[in-house]
Amino acid sequence: MNSTPTAKVDQKTGHLATLVYRLRQDIDLYRVVGLNAAAIKKYGISQAFWGQVQMHAHESVSLTVCKIFEAEKRNDLNSIPGIIGALPESVTAIQRARVEAFGRTYGVTSSCVAVRPYLNGVYAVFTAGVDEALEMLKTYRDQYGAHSQYRPTPMPSGPSLDEFDFAYRFYCLAREHFADTSPALMGRHVGFGTTKVLEQLGIRKPKFDFPPKKATDGARPAG
Repeated sequence: MNSTPTAKVDQKTGHLATLVYRLRQDIDLYRVVGLNAAAIKKYGISQAFWGQVQMHAHESVSLTVCKIFEAEKRNDLNSIPGIIGALPESVTAIQRARVEAFGRTYGVTSSCVAVRPYLNGVYAVFTAGVDEALEMLKTYRDQYGAHSQYRPTPMPSGPSLDEFDFAYRFYCLAREHFADTSPALMGRHVGFGTTKVLEQLGIRKPKFDFPPKKATDGARPAG
């Protein structure tokens, strides 16, 4: 098997794409069910069933985010830290410029001297802003998702798009500029499919997304 950095990045980003796609679908599923909960209740369309669907989507989001952001310690992972560790040490000027553009998206304005430390720094800046949410997800995974510990396990808060956006932007960067392959589009098939199912069950114009945010609004609701 080819073990060059590009081949390994290609393989790892391919697996990351699967995780990021799954995250996108589960976030949409969780949100669409929640937005239409009142209509589901009104039309008597098995609240128990849709509540179970939403719960599984929520759990899947929690576990998938943990996989995407998991630090590479003992095992060779397809997570963001795992892919950063697989990037080549020697890069072209174009690759360096793309990495710096990615960093500026998250407020990192320094020049990229070495790609791995630079991207680890960008990763640290982003995760510091969502540290509480990530820690809650890890606790939930360890105590409930992977095991069933004899203690109360807090359910993580509603899914947020922040982690998905970062993961997808990173995936596109690594896939296009370090694996020489066009990144896959993350279509929203499950979310739109769910609205079609709800329409067939009698709900007229089921909601797909939150209303556009006004300038005076607070933070956008999760997911």
